[in-house]
Amino acid sequence: MPKSEKRNSEQRIKILTHIRAMCEKTGIPPNQTEIADHLGISRPNVNYHFGKLLALGLIEKISEDGYDYRLPSYNLKSLPLLNADDLADILVIVQCALT
Repeated sequence: MPKSEKRNSEQRIKILTHIRAMCEKTGIPPNQTEIADHLGISRPNVNYHFGKLLALGLIEKISEDGYDYRLPSYNLKSLPLLNADDLADILVIVQCALT
């Protein structure tokens, strides 16, 4: 995996980890600005990663504007079809979450 893709995967892991922590702490996911502030990255950068996380099925939109989202409850029938790059991204995220 190229360095830029590894860095992107690491950013997505940090975003998902923060979302999960905030959901456990407050019961609601943080918005993109809160995530950006917490991670020290720009909001457009968070928005870029949100698009990728949405495409991978790792977060779900619950409003048309895309600002309201949730972590999905996984069901094998609801998982999107994945290409090799998507699968590699998911495997990196899962592997880091397990360590």
